[in-house]
Amino acid sequence: MTDTSQSSRGLVFLGMVIDMEPIPNAENLVKATAVCGKGGKWMSPVRKEEFKIGDKCNVYLPDSIVPTTPTFEFMRRYHFRVRQMRLRGCPSECLIMPYEYGAETGDDITMVSGVTKYEKTVPGANMSGTVLGRFPARIPKTDEPNFQAVPHIVEYMTGKRYYSTEKVDGTSCTAYYRKYAPAGDNSITQYPHGHFGVCSRNLELVEDDKNVYWAVAKKYKLQEKLPCMGEYAIQFEIVGPGIQGNPMGLREREARVFDIISLSENRYLNWLDIDKFCIDLDIPPVQLINYGLPFMMNHDQLQAFVEDKVYANGTPVEGVVFRTIEPEWLLKDRVSFKVINLKYKEKE
Repeated sequence: MTDTSQSSRGLVFLGMVIDMEPIPNAENLVKATAVCGKGGKWMSPVRKEEFKIGDKCNVYLPDSIVPTTPTFEFMRRYHFRVRQMRLRGCPSECLIMPYEYGAETGDDITMVSGVTKYEKTVPGANMSGTVLGRFPARIPKTDEPNFQAVPHIVEYMTGKRYYSTEKVDGTSCTAYYRKYAPAGDNSITQYPHGHFGVCSRNLELVEDDKNVYWAVAKKYKLQEKLPCMGEYAIQFEIVGPGIQGNPMGLREREARVFDIISLSENRYLNWLDIDKFCIDLDIPPVQLINYGLPFMMNHDQLQAFVEDKVYANGTPVEGVVFRTIEPEWLLKDRVSFKVINLKYKEKE
């Protein structure tokens, strides 16, 4: 099992403008489409006189933190972070800027651009926990690629049966149990008789009731229940009061499971098995939207589909995740992607 995250694909690419369309009621702006090789295919409003079809450009992907230089002063109101949204009714999925670095379309120019990656924080004292060690080996980190970054996967899914689930805005957690330490994994060699661990997005954490990750794992009694199921990693989003503005309007912190990995078999579970596993553990999965239909949506239809979805409290969903019915791989990429809702408003 191999998993490739957007973070490993870079944040800034040398692109080429392949299309420009007018934006109604915006005389000075046009909608530009840029391709950037392995960086994907993206759309954004640009100034009409700034580009023509065939021009090279720098494409800054979502969650890029651009330098605080005069060139990017217009980004100050967004705290210098590239986000997906609508501007003048037009999809703004990235930031397209005049060509500055690189040689060939598709070059990853993150390292020379001065860009860093935005990471969501967990507010509040002691909520982030004390670090025990690195994120465990052979468990993929949670980082779903945007559909614009993986057009080959979107194309591959066409005609295949798929399912879709809500993407919830919280903080990602991985809880896992292993009977033995795998070769080369130094993080749990001190636990020869089995180990239950709890991790944030990037690190394993010391057991502590005061941090949100262990607190939620204990709420669902995962330390007692998971070893009874075998060797698994369960990945979920923690949502609720004090986390990302609590867009779902929950009264207490809860989990929403989106992935379960069999560590002994080195595979992701399919949705039906995830749902059954969650019933057995008495922990809620993410909300299923649809299941079993053939995938037939293009770029605009995906955006329209997602912008129509709301959480149970009526707030627009952060996004939707699409996957084939059975876990599949295309080269090293999992056949799975997210579509961010351009109507979703993050809480500052």
